[in-house]
Amino acid sequence: MVLSLTECIGKKVPCVHFSIDDAILGLQELFENKPKSLWSSHYFRYIRELHDDTDAAITLYLFFSNETLERVKYPFDLSQTTDQYAEEFASASSWLKFGIHAHHRQKLILSQTREEFEDTAIQILKHIHLVFAEKSNIASTCRPHYYAAHKDACITLKRWGVNILF
Repeated sequence: MVLSLTECIGKKVPCVHFSIDDAILGLQELFENKPKSLWSSHYFRYIRELHDDTDAAITLYLFFSNETLERVKYPFDLSQTTDQYAEEFASASSWLKFGIHAHHRQKLILSQTREEFEDTAIQILKHIHLVFAEKSNIASTCRPHYYAAHKDACITLKRWGVNILF
C-alpha cells in the first residue's frame, strides 16, 4: 500500500517519497507527442518504472507555464492539456500526484501578491483536477519554487488544506 507523504509523516512510518520540480516539461512532452497511452511517454514510463521498482509515492510539482525555461522548443502551458490521459492518471492516483510550484521559473510565489498567487494556484489546480488528471491526483503539499513563499501564500494554502514543503 502506498501512503502519501502527509500520511507517512502523520503516522510516523518510514516511506519513500520522490518528487520532481519543474515537471511541466514532462506534460509538454506528453501533450505534444500524444502517444496512445500515458505510459508510452518516455517521461511517464520512467516515472512508473521508478514507482514499480521502489514502491515510491511520486509528486510532480508544476509550473503553469514553461516560459523562461531553458532548452524549450515551443511555448507550453497547462491550458494546452486535454483529458486524453485523465483515466490513466486517475488509476495511478494512489502514488502519482501533482502539486503547485510557481507560475513559471522567473515568477516566484514570493514575488506575487496574494491575488496573483491565488490565481496561479487556482489555474494549476484547475487544470490538474478538471482537465488532464483528477482531483485524486492533487498533492496535499506545495513545494514553492526556490523554497520561498510569503506569509499570505502560506495562509492561503493552509486554508485550502495544502501543506508547504520547505
